[in-house]
Amino acid sequence: MRVHAQLWGGVGNVVISTLGGKLHPAVARALAAYDPDHLSVLGLTYPEIEVQEPGVRPLHVDGELVTDPTERASVLAQMGEYGPQVVEDAVDEQSIERLRGTLATFDDDGESRVSWLHPGQIDDTVVSTIGTPDSYSAIETGDPILDLAVGLRRGVPVQSSGPMTLSETQTISTCVDLLLNPAATDDKSPFAPTAMGLTRISAGGHRPNTPIVVLGRTGSDMSLATTLDRHRGNTAWLPVTADHGMWLKRLGDSLKSMGSRSYVRELVVTSTSLNDSDCKTLFEQIQAAGFIPWPADRPIKVTYVPADHVPLGRTTFTWRVENYWDRRFTAPVTTEGGSTTLVSPPPLDVPEWFDIHPRKWITEVTHDRRPVLRHPGINADHLRAPNSNHFETFIRASHGAVAFESARWDLVLAGSSHFGQLARPRLRWPGIRESLNLAAQTAGLRVRPSAPGKIAQLTTLMWGGRTDLITDLLPARRPLVDRLLTEPGEDRPLEKEADAPKQQPRIRKHGRCLVPFPAFDGLADPADVRAWLDTKVSTGAVRTGIILNCGVCPFGDFYPIDNVGSTFTCARCGSVNALTSERWRKPAEGPIWYFELHPTAAEFFATHSDAALLATHHHPATQRTDEVDYELEFINTKSGKAEVEVDFAIMGWDGLILGEAKSNGALKGANEKARVAEVAKKFKAATASGATEVCFATTGSWSQTAINSFQAAIAAHQPSVTVTTLEHIETTNATHKAM
Repeated sequence: MRVHAQLWGGVGNVVISTLGGKLHPAVARALAAYDPDHLSVLGLTYPEIEVQEPGVRPLHVDGELVTDPTERASVLAQMGEYGPQVVEDAVDEQSIERLRGTLATFDDDGESRVSWLHPGQIDDTVVSTIGTPDSYSAIETGDPILDLAVGLRRGVPVQSSGPMTLSETQTISTCVDLLLNPAATDDKSPFAPTAMGLTRISAGGHRPNTPIVVLGRTGSDMSLATTLDRHRGNTAWLPVTADHGMWLKRLGDSLKSMGSRSYVRELVVTSTSLNDSDCKTLFEQIQAAGFIPWPADRPIKVTYVPADHVPLGRTTFTWRVENYWDRRFTAPVTTEGGSTTLVSPPPLDVPEWFDIHPRKWITEVTHDRRPVLRHPGINADHLRAPNSNHFETFIRASHGAVAFESARWDLVLAGSSHFGQLARPRLRWPGIRESLNLAAQTAGLRVRPSAPGKIAQLTTLMWGGRTDLITDLLPARRPLVDRLLTEPGEDRPLEKEADAPKQQPRIRKHGRCLVPFPAFDGLADPADVRAWLDTKVSTGAVRTGIILNCGVCPFGDFYPIDNVGSTFTCARCGSVNALTSERWRKPAEGPIWYFELHPTAAEFFATHSDAALLATHHHPATQRTDEVDYELEFINTKSGKAEVEVDFAIMGWDGLILGEAKSNGALKGANEKARVAEVAKKFKAATASGATEVCFATTGSWSQTAINSFQAAIAAHQPSVTVTTLEHIETTNATHKAM
């Protein structure tokens, strides 16, 4: 608690309890959503070690072993006289490295370069603004776990005058209020001076979230509660049991009081150590023990949610220096290989008081259309422009932006102004393909386009870009594209002559769909059809040509205009034929001009890869990002075999989304087991790449069989990602919802 209060005064900090460096999955999930900047390890002093292991550790003074108990106690008492002296870390190095691999924090190069705020180092003028030291007091209940919960919520006094001398009932009432009501937190702690000079830029602080109560007395329960409270607000840790009779009564009383407030109608209850039944039983005891009956007119709905499924949402709570850091700026960039790099450093904006009271802060630089994947595999080297100073400052991905510390950590010349001590790194935003690769490498995988993915890339390029291609896939233009498509079959006219305008039907020839201009009649205005065809011919997506027969084989085939002059070469036997009336179909005055999709584009539609593009168009995340990719496969770096395939990937501002897109509402697999295994593969890809959502999209509606498979896979594998469905993607009214 003392160290927690000293690190930046405890503002925004969370306390994480680990067992062998491993986090409970629910804590890891909440911590990833909170996205801390630094990982600082608790350092233990000798007196603290003595509390945990009395008389076990050897104690030496001037090289002499202290054996007398009285002398040992005296030496330990004197050790804190000049401030705490850390002698070892509470967590071993292997566990620390495991945690660093879980969190995408600043890379401290093994050093804890974190701003400390020690009670003895607080400026007198700052202390005077929050009261006098003798007004600070600690609240103690006699239960060490409950005292810890209150201390985490309230903060540690800068200089304590001792515990509050209240009766047991008064103490419990005060503690309950402190735990359940964030506004009751005492400001006379290191939290307050740390906040001096900072402006909270937010829309009213945290969004009005449903209050969460975390039950249980384990370290994981404590960690989950503190993380959720910092991340979304209004989360209380209540480490009470059925044995805490007076506490249960006061809790019932406090909950009744909360029910009378207009904004509290529901409590979410969760725990990492207690199950649904345990939590319900405890709350029934709280309800029964309350001094005042549960309010019948304003009842509080108590909902138990498993710890792994607590709604995290998004917080609007941030700390910034003044409000300069909301100001937009433009800077030249270069784009290469899907990544974007600043040509020059960001502009230097500092608050007016900076030259008088220099402080350090974290700046987040955001690219409007390029969010950055936050993942341990993406480090400062990937976010820094080539040939930049490696030691200038800390750099990391944070909330879709690239964040850096304002203070320089490299060589700063003596006498430099405060402004000269500020970091201004040239930043880089990796593209989605590079980001996926970097993230997957931490799981022994690499990402590459699948065969359909390469076809999709070529088709997108020859179509003129993703926007133009998606426009032609939507209902207004799709009939024009469909006119150029046909299912495989024997060579023949595709419409009866009576239905074909001017006896010029579409023709299927050797797998190609050949369409004369009159066959587009009725689909759109002729001028619009001609303009659309001209555009596609100019980009190469559609080819123009005629059907000719060889005079030697004979063999009839479609010949693009580029392959025909006064003569043409037979595609089968290689004979050179003169372009005479014998070589083409009727009419005699000249051959009919046909249009066909480029073979690459035809294969793109034949494999239903268009469903992936439609899915990305309708997914809400793509409204604010250009970071989209299609048809990817995750390759095992050792075996070289593909382990998972995904149809689309979106780097959104809420995280990475991986998806499966189908032209029907069915999953692969002859039975339930096979279908569940197929869904589970997507969960594996999400885990490897740090995705936050797996989306299953279809042109129609998902069948009940598919929905059952989704639910069975979720129940069996408990993925740490949101699973969603996206339906009716061929229309303009697609529906996106969570499972």
